[in-house]
Amino acid sequence: MDSCKVCGKDIPMHLGDWSTKRHEIECFCDEHIPDTNVRVFVGEGWRVGIRALTENAAHYKDMNMPNVEEEYTIEDR
Repeated sequence: MDSCKVCGKDIPMHLGDWSTKRHEIECFCDEHIPDTNVRVFVGEGWRVGIRALTENAAHYKDMNMPNVEEEYTIEDR
C-alpha cells in the first residue's frame, strides 16, 4: 500500500520484483494527478498517477503499477 503524495489517500501499489523502492516513486490519487512528468493508470471508475523520482524507478516503470485485478490503460505525460 502506498499513499497519495498530496492528501495521503491509500493507493494499492505493486513495485515489480522489488526492483524499485517506495522512496523512488510518488503516487497520486485521481484528484491530485499532476499535469507533467507522471504516468497515469486509468481503469473503470479510477485513475492513479505514478511519478518516478530516480533513474532506477524510471527504468522499471513498466513493472511499477497499481495493484488491481482489472484492465487499465496507461498514459505517459
